[in-house]
Amino acid sequence: MTQQTRDGEREKLALEIAGAVVADNDKLPTLPSVVWEINRLIRDEKSSAADLERLIMTDPVLTSKVLAFANSVFFASRSTTSNIRQAIVRVGLNTVQNLILGVGVTGAFGTKGEAEGFSLTELWRHSLGVAATCATMVRRVPLSVPPEDAYTAGLLHDLGKPILMTLFPEPFRAVVEDARRRAVTIRQAEWDTVGITHDLVGDLYAQSVHFPERLRRGMRFHHQPEIVPGRPSIEVFVHVADAVINGLGIGESGNGAAPDLVPGAVELLGLQESELPELAETSCQRLDEELSMLL
Repeated sequence: MTQQTRDGEREKLALEIAGAVVADNDKLPTLPSVVWEINRLIRDEKSSAADLERLIMTDPVLTSKVLAFANSVFFASRSTTSNIRQAIVRVGLNTVQNLILGVGVTGAFGTKGEAEGFSLTELWRHSLGVAATCATMVRRVPLSVPPEDAYTAGLLHDLGKPILMTLFPEPFRAVVEDARRRAVTIRQAEWDTVGITHDLVGDLYAQSVHFPERLRRGMRFHHQPEIVPGRPSIEVFVHVADAVINGLGIGESGNGAAPDLVPGAVELLGLQESELPELAETSCQRLDEELSMLL
C-alpha cells in the first residue's frame, strides 16, 4: 500500500468519525434528560434557582450524586447539605449546573467499554485528578476563571476518548497500541492512525449536545492553549493540570509518553513548574472517594 493510499484511507476514516460523532448515533450513551434540560436552562436568561431545583429533583440518582459532591472536600464546609435548595445556596447556581453536567455525562459513559491497555475507570481517575488540580490552581490565580468551571472542564477534557472507543473500538485499540509501541502521546497516535484527535472529537460532541462554550474550550484546546499574557484562560489550566497528572501517573489516559507543556503556560499562571507535583498530589488526596461518588 502506497503512502498516498494510506493517507486517503486515513482521511476517509477521520471524516467518518467526525460524522458519527455529531449524528444522532444510537451507539453513544443516552444522556439523562435532565442534562439536556440543564443545557436549555443555562441558555435561558430567565431561568432561576427554583427551575433548577425542580429539574434536578426529577432524577433521584443525579440528585444523590450532586448532593454527595456538594458535601465533598472540594466544597468543604462546617455544615452538611441535605437537599438541592441548600446545595444551590451553599455552592452556587453555576456550580450545581456544572456538577449536573459533569456527573450526568460521566455516569452515562460509565466504565463498561475497555480496550487493550486502556481502562475507562482509570481514565475517569485521571480526569478527576485533572479536575481537582485545575480547581486548586484557579484559586491561586485571582480573577481568572471560576473554580467550578475549571473543575468541570478538567473532568470532561478527555471525553473524546470514550466517544472514540465507543463508536470505533477497533481503530481506537490500534491507536492505543500505537501510542504504547512508539512511546508517543495518544493524541499523536490518533492523528497518525485515524486522522482526527480526541480533543476535536470531544468538542464536536459537546457542540452537538449544546455544552456551554466555557467548558468546550477545555476539551478543544487543552493540548494547544493560547498563551495570552495577563489572560489565563480555562484551557491553560486544563493543559497544565493534564500534563502534571500524566507525569505523576495518576489514573491512565492512554499515553505512551506524557504530553509536553506549552512554553509559557505555567508562567502565565504565576506558578513554578517545580511546585506542580506537590500541588497536584495535595489536590488528589481524596480521589478514590470522589471516584466512587462519580461512578
